Amino acid sequence: PDAADALTEMDFVLIGPTRRQVPVDRLLAVGNIRLLPSVSFERVPEQIAGMDVCLIPFKQDIVSECADPLKLYEYLALGKPVVSSVNFNSTAPIYYGLTREAFVQSIRKAFSEKDLDQEKRRSFAAGYSWRSQAEKMITSLS
Repeated sequence: PDAADALTEMDFVLIGPTRRQVPVDRLLAVGNIRLLPSVSFERVPEQIAGMDVCLIPFKQDIVSECADPLKLYEYLALGKPVVSSVNFNSTAPIYYGLTREAFVQSIRKAFSEKDLDQEKRRSFAAGYSWRSQAEKMITSLS
């Protein structure tokens, strides 16, 4: 809710189920946050296409240090600017905000540059397709 509180001119849309026992009341109390139900896998690209900036707000901990979320590559494959609170892939063309203030500033910057570098994002993601990853594995095992 910190970013939504700081960026009241923007809408924040969350899609998908919530984990059991995880309260979302605090999020839903913020006027510019909406929680939408899950969508089928086939509709995910359509939902992402409607977004200006995609966020990956991971808590900085041991889990996020080892994570490499698929959504990063999905967002980039669609040419979307991504703001993350964790540096998952140091070569990824994304914006980082490792503190709350930096995260908010990165959202602003990503929004202002949302139409720039779309092909660079798509190209980066293409290097991480299932096919390219399998080819890298085969090559390394040969």
